[in-house]
Amino acid sequence: MKTNFFPLLLGYAAFVDTLALSVQGVHRKRVPHTLRMGRNVAIGSGKSNYARSQSGMCCRTGNPFELRYGRFQPQRRAVPKNRLILRSETTPLTRWSASAVLEALFCRGYNVRISQLELTFDTQTPVKFVEQHALSLRRRRWKWEKTIYFGSPRSESQVRVYQKAPGVTRIEFILRRTLLRALGIESLESIGKLAKIDVFTNFALRELRDRPEFPAPRDFLARRSIRYLYKFCARKGLPFFWWTKRCPEECGLRHMLGRLIW
Repeated sequence: MKTNFFPLLLGYAAFVDTLALSVQGVHRKRVPHTLRMGRNVAIGSGKSNYARSQSGMCCRTGNPFELRYGRFQPQRRAVPKNRLILRSETTPLTRWSASAVLEALFCRGYNVRISQLELTFDTQTPVKFVEQHALSLRRRRWKWEKTIYFGSPRSESQVRVYQKAPGVTRIEFILRRTLLRALGIESLESIGKLAKIDVFTNFALRELRDRPEFPAPRDFLARRSIRYLYKFCARKGLPFFWWTKRCPEECGLRHMLGRLIW
């Protein structure tokens, strides 16, 4: 796992870390000098939708990309002709940088739709705190090594939490095509709408309110996770959202979302 992150955005602004695009268009025969092309390898198999994978780097930003093309199974008409995956390694992804790669790879007249994006927050909130205070109505699928996942890989959204670097926790909201369409986010221009959309509906950070009349041992509940408290209130018929409140850490994430870099 790479430990690079953007110190200027730490606890300040959210950004798009990975962007997958479905592209209908014609490849340029000559790629301009703004791109550095890497290896072109065969990836066709029974589990792959494409025959070739072309790697490269945008010289203006230093960010890598991967272009998958050549539908390996043409009968799958739902599979777009090209799939372009952009990643932020040296600079955050922006509408300008994504458009620069598209215009260098494809002739005029191409059509683009967003298939998936990763909305990313780099904070100094410990991973253990997020694990204890996160309330996700989606069942937690697994905890692989030091990464915590909320939601299924096939669900419309998923949250991934892990330590990006010493003292830096990365929280990634993986938003997939179904949800993006429901939110009206299908083009590069519409990604900016994320700054005004509440992505914390299915993933919140909550803590106990200071209510002395709580009908259970407070010290016992304080040692439990918020998810346990949610189930406890459901069994006892207690108003969970009256006993809990939004964590300041979630308020910080919301402010970061309002300063979204795109």
